[in-house]
Amino acid sequence: MSIFISVEQVPFAVITLNLQFEIKHVNEYFLRHLNPEYIWEYQTGRNLLQANSVHDTVVTTLLEGSKLNSDQLIFWKDCPYPLPLLTASAIKRENMACQVNIIYSDDQIYLIASDVTNEVRSTKEYELAATRLLHESQHCSLTGIYNRRFVTEQLKRNYSLSVREGQAQTCALLLLDIDHFKSINDKYGHNVGDDVLVWFAKVLTSVFRDTDIASRYGGEEFLVYLPRVWERSDVIRVMERLYETAKKTPFRLSSGDEMQITFSSGCYCMLTNDDVENSIHKADQLMYLAKKSGRDRGYFQIRDRSNPIPFIPDNHGDQ
Repeated sequence: MSIFISVEQVPFAVITLNLQFEIKHVNEYFLRHLNPEYIWEYQTGRNLLQANSVHDTVVTTLLEGSKLNSDQLIFWKDCPYPLPLLTASAIKRENMACQVNIIYSDDQIYLIASDVTNEVRSTKEYELAATRLLHESQHCSLTGIYNRRFVTEQLKRNYSLSVREGQAQTCALLLLDIDHFKSINDKYGHNVGDDVLVWFAKVLTSVFRDTDIASRYGGEEFLVYLPRVWERSDVIRVMERLYETAKKTPFRLSSGDEMQITFSSGCYCMLTNDDVENSIHKADQLMYLAKKSGRDRGYFQIRDRSNPIPFIPDNHGDQ
């Protein structure tokens, strides 16, 4: 009698069986979640294994646990019914996550089914929040592309790996700066300036490979990490595609008028075991050389083995 009182006091479903899997008792919580047409299957003395509404997984687990004489746990995540002991048609509620504990004692078996929807929901919310925070920590909130912190961390990680393994890969750093950006802000306002940054980020993501890392480095500056770019022909091909794409997809004001945005760039080809800060500084020097030379162009250098090489887009005439 004390067992029956205790199972009636708990906020979850309990089915008590003898060792032949015959039902000795079901508590009130279980009955409240059961469609009335299935009540006959859970009458005292009926064998649970013969009930049509019992989930196959429960039957299998019951039999296996009985052979081992060890407690079992079944967990349904995102199941369409609240008590996994039953088929979906036997249940009034939907979209619950449930857990079933099967506990073996000397003379009886307890099936304890509990609603763990809130626990699962809390876990999901935590995972979503963690994912969102990670994304926000790695991406520019305005443009949606990677931020300075992420790209520099990736570069430093690659540097450490190269030094540790004694193997270096070729790569390039491409630093870009939108020309006359302050004038755009002064003339059209900061909202238009923000739109220009978003437009330029889209240009970058449309041009580069999935293995490249395009980032907003700060203000109107963008830094792109290009793995396995080394030869002069590789750099020229990248720059041609970038400048051509920007030219073919001009920025549009809200009025519909087009504005041709230009930018200056510096590309430094390096090895992954080269000092990161020094390599970024090299790319920065090349970019400012492009600014001083008239803007809307780029300069690149292959490590320290060559002098800076100019790149002038086709609309400026021959290189």
